[in-house]
Amino acid sequence: NYKAPFSPIDVVEEYTRPARIMKNGRVITKQALTDIEKKVYQNTGVLEGFNTDGLRSILFTMKHIPNMVEKTLRFPGHAKLISKELASGKIIPGDKNNLQKLFKIWELLQDELELYKGQRIKPHSLVESISKLKKFYAGDGFLLAEIDAQLSESKSSLDDKTSEKDAKRQSLTKDIVFTIKENDKVKIDIRQGKYVERVK
Repeated sequence: NYKAPFSPIDVVEEYTRPARIMKNGRVITKQALTDIEKKVYQNTGVLEGFNTDGLRSILFTMKHIPNMVEKTLRFPGHAKLISKELASGKIIPGDKNNLQKLFKIWELLQDELELYKGQRIKPHSLVESISKLKKFYAGDGFLLAEIDAQLSESKSSLDDKTSEKDAKRQSLTKDIVFTIKENDKVKIDIRQGKYVERVK
């Protein structure tokens, strides 16, 4: 359930631009989304940190500090997912049309599906979410889109599972995974009172 307090395009760039860090007094470069480490925070649970290029001018204005690194925090599995989306071409850095489309989907997911971390999932919640997603894709010409939703074991669980209460809570915690296959885009023309479908 992420919000965008600053430019989402810049966030995508952070995920692709090589990360510069200071190590033993020398500036070195590492690939973004690497060196993943997990931290546990009270009231939040487990978060993962990974390399991003955020030090920028500090590398030169504060170069007397021998070791510096910036890491971005997200829920567990985020870095792996973004790396997969970049490798598959679903996220195309620098492609404005691609990014605008993704931002519309992400906005829909957080604002209209009414799903948030920690909520209780009712039996009809998945059906309603799928219906909203299909309506969204249909509005963009993807009338043949296939959408499925499944519950899977949560990847953002707490490390401390020692108590019976924690164990029970963990067993009930699930992630919702949406699988979306856009298929071909459909354009509908009205000719002589009839609908003619043209699949691109």
